[in-house]
Amino acid sequence: MEEKLKKKISKNIFTATLFFLIIISSITVFLISRNYVNSFADSADQSVKLATSYSQIKLDNIRNDSFRLAQTETITNGLESDKYAITINPKLNFLRSQYQDEISGIVLYSNQDYVYKTDSISVSSIIPISEILENEQLEEFKNNGETTFFFIQHQDTLITHFSFIHKIYQNDQFLGYLMVNIRPLYLLASYFTYQNSDSILIKDQYLLVNNQRLYFSDPSTDNISENTGFSGLNNYTIQENLYNDSLTFITRVSTNNLLRHIFELIFVILIINIIGLLIAYFAGNLIAKRIALRFNDLKQKMIQAPSQIK
Repeated sequence: MEEKLKKKISKNIFTATLFFLIIISSITVFLISRNYVNSFADSADQSVKLATSYSQIKLDNIRNDSFRLAQTETITNGLESDKYAITINPKLNFLRSQYQDEISGIVLYSNQDYVYKTDSISVSSIIPISEILENEQLEEFKNNGETTFFFIQHQDTLITHFSFIHKIYQNDQFLGYLMVNIRPLYLLASYFTYQNSDSILIKDQYLLVNNQRLYFSDPSTDNISENTGFSGLNNYTIQENLYNDSLTFITRVSTNNLLRHIFELIFVILIINIIGLLIAYFAGNLIAKRIALRFNDLKQKMIQAPSQIK
């Protein structure tokens, strides 16, 4: 009887402790994990947004500086001349020297069929302006009143250059085109590298242009979703607009670090629960033993009570 009572009390204490720990642990894991998830999402969103803003500023600076170059007297006077202007190439080289990491090359196409270039470009690699203007992105630009246009050059789905093309005028006379080619990977190297970040591990980045995915490097073979936020357990997708909202920039971030933190939390909670259950087990046995002893003493006193009354 005494042994049965001890087991029942110990079991009840252990069971009550188990349910208590399950409830408390579940609430704790849920609240802390939710905080981890929200912090991860906020950090990733803000980091990519900031990097996109900085890259936008850099593109704006290149556009403005190259446009000002196209309007200088050295350029316009040289293009108005019937002869090849030897003063133009040094100007192009100087601009590129200000953006060596970003600009891969600059080409100026004269209306008189002269071609000027930076030293970084070989003659054999120059694409005729007639072929460039066949790009579907330039159809409207050729015939409208805009003087600057930003477009993407790509081979299949791989981005080769971001490019600005400027129309050059002098007294309403069209003189030619100035094209500035920008290395797309400078965006990633300069702004989208988070070596000191515990949360931002980029898996994929690409642009959506006319519903076509254009990649900065080899395309991913994974099934990528354009839906922002978490997609499954392993991916978090961020969407930002690039270059005056004309491009949709998709960044897919790995959630490995987030999952690692959550698993570490669950492991710590599990260890605490195991310790709590061990304490409950031994404490329950001790309490049950004391209760059983007192119950046994009470039982003995009840047995002895009639003989003492007599």
